[in-house]
Amino acid sequence: MLNRSRGAGGARTLGRPPVTISFGAAILVITLGIASPLRAVDRLVPSVYATIQLAINAAVSGDRVLVDPGTYPEKINLLGKNLEVIGVSGASLTLLNAGLTGSAITIAGGQGASTRIEGFTITGGLGQLVGVPLTLSGGGIYISQAHPTIIGCDIVFNQASNGAGVYLNLSAAQIIDCTFSENSAAEGGGIVAVDSAPLIQNCSFTLNFVYARGGALHYLRSLGDIIGCTFTGNTAARGGAISLVDSDPELIDCVVSGNTAIDEGGGISLDDFADPEMTQVLVTDNTAALGGGIDFSHFCQAILVDVEVVGNTASEGGGIRMFESCPLLERCRIIGNDATGLGPGSGEGGGLYLQLRADPLIRNSIIAENNALYGGGLFGRWESEPRLIHATVAANTAVIQAGGIYADHYSIPLIWNSIVYGNIAPADPTLFADPESSFVVRFSDIEGGFPGPGNLGIAPLLTPAYTLGVCSPVIDRASAAAPDFPPFDIDGHPRIQGLGPDMGSWESPPGTGHCFSRGDVNADEAIDLGDVLTSLSWLFGGTSVISCEDAADVNDSGTLDISDPIQILGYLFMGAGPPPPPEISRPGPDPTPDALPCN
Repeated sequence: MLNRSRGAGGARTLGRPPVTISFGAAILVITLGIASPLRAVDRLVPSVYATIQLAINAAVSGDRVLVDPGTYPEKINLLGKNLEVIGVSGASLTLLNAGLTGSAITIAGGQGASTRIEGFTITGGLGQLVGVPLTLSGGGIYISQAHPTIIGCDIVFNQASNGAGVYLNLSAAQIIDCTFSENSAAEGGGIVAVDSAPLIQNCSFTLNFVYARGGALHYLRSLGDIIGCTFTGNTAARGGAISLVDSDPELIDCVVSGNTAIDEGGGISLDDFADPEMTQVLVTDNTAALGGGIDFSHFCQAILVDVEVVGNTASEGGGIRMFESCPLLERCRIIGNDATGLGPGSGEGGGLYLQLRADPLIRNSIIAENNALYGGGLFGRWESEPRLIHATVAANTAVIQAGGIYADHYSIPLIWNSIVYGNIAPADPTLFADPESSFVVRFSDIEGGFPGPGNLGIAPLLTPAYTLGVCSPVIDRASAAAPDFPPFDIDGHPRIQGLGPDMGSWESPPGTGHCFSRGDVNADEAIDLGDVLTSLSWLFGGTSVISCEDAADVNDSGTLDISDPIQILGYLFMGAGPPPPPEISRPGPDPTPDALPCN
């Protein structure tokens, strides 16, 4: 099994021992290379060799097998040789059909990346019997203890128990620019990777079907990178598109769309210590009984950054379901998911459903427009303690109770520097905790108010994109002392750009917030004698309180003095012009920033 250790800086390494060659041996290799240079030969099919396998039989490592367009009813084995087998006119014109007699291609002899399969449609594979118990594996391509490159192939209509398209064992294969379509298996309709670390790049997986895990991909104890891939319309019992068990690959710039799981994880299923890193992944329009978009089960500590979970549906956990797991969700958008309550699910957790010590850190993220029977945005049960730091929970709906967040059975959500506002439910539209549960809320804007230091209960003036309007009262009102305080916001802006951090997922640019009308000293939305009296009382030791000194700086001098109430009198009774902006009809931030506070 590959050593899945982490090197310096947490980087994942395969743990292969370094290859060392003595000085004398190196000289011998160089000398032999000069004396007997290897000459690659092109083996031509069918003009010289009637079949691809006959060409392989005649070839030696380093040769190329060049295959003209046509249909080749055979299965091939590279016999441990480092070869390039190339359909010269591409996959659409070059068909390799195994006729359900075994694996269409077998590569199992220690080959490296110079071994290449390119430009074939690979079909009709049934796999070969391997393992204990014996299992049909690798319908299209069977790869064991080899690291070839598979490029530009269409892998379609293959069957197997494991890995109908490709089966990888102890392999760091590179699979690039390939399509996997309408393959069927028990596990891994497209690819199964066991104790492997493949690169899968720019591949598409469409309409593959399995009875158990991983409609497109199933990983067991594996690493590697999955980059720029699309997963559409695949079906499984668990992990409609992707199933990861005790595996830690990196998913980068992928789309997981329109997949179905009968049980868990309509798009992606993570299980048993699966700790992948996902970056810029879109998980949308997937369906499952539990966890419509992503399902986490049993000690998963995945890292999700810039992941969008949008428009997924489940009976429970419309967007994400977490069971006994504690992933990090950083700069994520969980929007428009639905927990219907149909089938075996509870109808809980439109955006997220958490159960049994599910303790995610949800930071710089938006949970919005989700729907459920209970807990439209988030539902936590059985000692779950999610941490929401700079989160925006808005416009979620519960049909029965808790449009925002529901805490149940000894759950204690921690909410810092966040916004929970504009959620809808017939009962407890914002927050609800059962008698065994509670919320810890600090420096957050909670509709209806909530006890705790720094908390507000005022409209945050969110835009349709859930950023803050220029006059939002929650700008600069959060605390940099929050646990797990992030240096950047959801869009990568520096987190503190004004007098302090803003509440919610987004950080406003400098010069926003603290809106006022110059001259409206007593904040009654008019300029009149009351403002003169308030200003004079404040200047000469009266009892007046001025919450916005910028408003009282009527002549915009940057200081407060007797000239300010005098200017109001001139405007009211002597025909003088109105105070400088922002004017009474259009409140706004100070266009000439100074040291005067405005709360």
